[in-house]
Amino acid sequence: MEKERSFLAKIKGLLNRLLVWSAQMIEEESEAIWSIPRPFQRAYSV
Repeated sequence: MEKERSFLAKIKGLLNRLLVWSAQMIEEESEAIWSIPRPFQRAYSV
């Protein structure tokens, strides 16, 4: 039972890190969109 709790705690920690990382990646991508020159923004928004 203790091994299962330890394993689940590790999985939970990994999932939390993955969520934080994915949120950061989304944030970076959304900021990067604004650096695209205006004439090309329409192509990237699709």
